[in-house]
Amino acid sequence: MDDVRLIDANALRKNLSSRYMNELYPDWITLPELTKMRIEMLAKEFRFAIDHAITIDAVPVVHARWVHDINNLYGCSACLGRETMSHRKLKKYCPNCGAKMDGGAEG
Repeated sequence: MDDVRLIDANALRKNLSSRYMNELYPDWITLPELTKMRIEMLAKEFRFAIDHAITIDAVPVVHARWVHDINNLYGCSACLGRETMSHRKLKKYCPNCGAKMDGGAEG
């Protein structure tokens, strides 16, 4: 399977507007009418494809790790909420902020 990447489809669709075509092609006014029509038709087909593309509902995932203080209380590195040692071992997510407690890149 190809790599999937998230894009701002609304921004892409806006960039395919006729106003953007004037910026993309500085000599737009001098292009032959048939060429302009073909470019506009292609942009319209792209806008249609964007409007009917599969949508992925994505949410950011915050990664954190358990850190302890001088009182041996453990806390989430993302929100610094404190938990006891027994709770730390049982939880995969911070009960305070919901961070995934896997020590990922952001934690």
